[in-house]
Amino acid sequence: MMNANHVHAFTASVVPATCLANGYTLYRCACGYEYRAEYTPQGPHAYALLEQKAPTCTEGGFDRYRCAVCGDVADQPVPATGHAWSDWNILLYPTCTEDGRQARQCSRCGLGEEQPLPPRGHDLLSPRKSATDKGMLEGFCRNCGQEVQIPGKRSFFAKHKKAIFTWLISLVVLGLLVGAFFLFGLPEWRYQSALNAIEDGDYADAYQTLRVLGDYRDSEEKLACFNITYELEEDYITSGESGRLFLSSKTRRDKKGNATLYVQYTEDGFVYYKSENEYDKDGKRLSFVAYNQYGRVNDRTQYRYDDAGNMIQEATFDEEGRVTGRTEHRYDDKGNETLTVWYDEAGIVRGKQVREYNKDGKETLSVYYDDAERLAGKVETQYDKNGNKILVNNYDEYDQLSNKITYQYDKQGNLTKECYYGPSGRLMGERVCTYDDAGNLLSCVSRDENGDITENTKRKYDEDGRLIRLTNYDQDDKVTGKTVHTYNKEGNLTKTVHYIDGDRESARTEYEYDEQGYQTRFTWHNEGVTRRTDYSGPIVQYTPKAP
Repeated sequence: MMNANHVHAFTASVVPATCLANGYTLYRCACGYEYRAEYTPQGPHAYALLEQKAPTCTEGGFDRYRCAVCGDVADQPVPATGHAWSDWNILLYPTCTEDGRQARQCSRCGLGEEQPLPPRGHDLLSPRKSATDKGMLEGFCRNCGQEVQIPGKRSFFAKHKKAIFTWLISLVVLGLLVGAFFLFGLPEWRYQSALNAIEDGDYADAYQTLRVLGDYRDSEEKLACFNITYELEEDYITSGESGRLFLSSKTRRDKKGNATLYVQYTEDGFVYYKSENEYDKDGKRLSFVAYNQYGRVNDRTQYRYDDAGNMIQEATFDEEGRVTGRTEHRYDDKGNETLTVWYDEAGIVRGKQVREYNKDGKETLSVYYDDAERLAGKVETQYDKNGNKILVNNYDEYDQLSNKITYQYDKQGNLTKECYYGPSGRLMGERVCTYDDAGNLLSCVSRDENGDITENTKRKYDEDGRLIRLTNYDQDDKVTGKTVHTYNKEGNLTKTVHYIDGDRESARTEYEYDEQGYQTRFTWHNEGVTRRTDYSGPIVQYTPKAP
């Protein structure tokens, strides 16, 4: 027990910050009592040069550094030097009519290259028109010392007079045709297309086209009884066995197939849930907003990315636009996420996760910390030479082993055995699986720590490798349930039937497809209840006007 009359005499020692932990000053009394204060923020890595690769003329090198504290490795690229070319050396001088040749060489790598020199061409002294050949000049050449003839110079118009006239006439005719089409042909073609769209039920497209044209002849009567309410690219309606509509949903997608709008409706047609997504030109999501049935914002999230396309921040907001939380991500130069940090609405760190990877990019270590930088958990993972996970060790907040899992594989890389062990090394459970020659899973048996079977399944496939039966057994190898799949000749799943207590059917699902193989109907039967979902392509919903 501490003496009440004891007066602490503290000795201060400074523990410097590292790249792994904050620094602080430790105050310690001779009686054993101590406390920490005067914290300093976590410092940078203490990098030291580990390895160098010199650059060449065409390939870059690097300087590799390792942190002496945490072992983090960082590369500093060194650009390629480029060739150090010599001056051009003329190997063969050109003549008036023939090419010459010149060469040069890199003083670093010895690479050589050649390029031709163009002919010099004749240079006539006192040229005169040829008396025998029209358009030619003749005279004595200063370069080769010969009496020669060369073509006389002509203007651009003289050379291309016929082609220029033909081009101008064609341009005028084309302009007249295009003008006539836009003035007379295009509006009429769009009008007739709108009438055809009305006949096909595409009222929204027709209405928008006619409104732009300002021409409603012969179409007013057809459009008078409709109000356009929305135009969506996908729609499905789920109905009960009586045909009563109890839920519908709409999805709108952009040209890349990303869902930009999703709406769920009640049986009365009221909005039950709505979400909106925004994407950039590369298809990465920039924002997500969810609304409840009252139109209020339930969730709003914004996303940020680095130049490599990695998500570096997720920020959530409430209905008033106030930040409710933030998550930040960091990556190495291979795109592996190395750090995740969670912040609350005040920007205070509430936890973090640090990851390490092997040279193949597989995660080998994951460490979790709480809001006070204390260890909250740790996971170590080992792999074999083929990249298969063979061991997972899980540690608690005291860095004590809490459990581990081992994995075994066959020669084809199929997982054949999983074993679960407690902190003392006692076997707590295992799962053993078998496969056929094609790699299809045939059977799985799981046992608990007492050796009792908790899972016993067998699978059967058709000649095309499709699963046609999954059977469940108890410890005595008695059938407790099974699932049977049926396919059409195109390979599409048409029926799934679930059985319990032997051969008693408990649930059944049926699928229907169109000629292109797109699913058109989904019917589910379970204990006397039947629900059906009908799928359609792009449609337009409309409602009649009140009389």
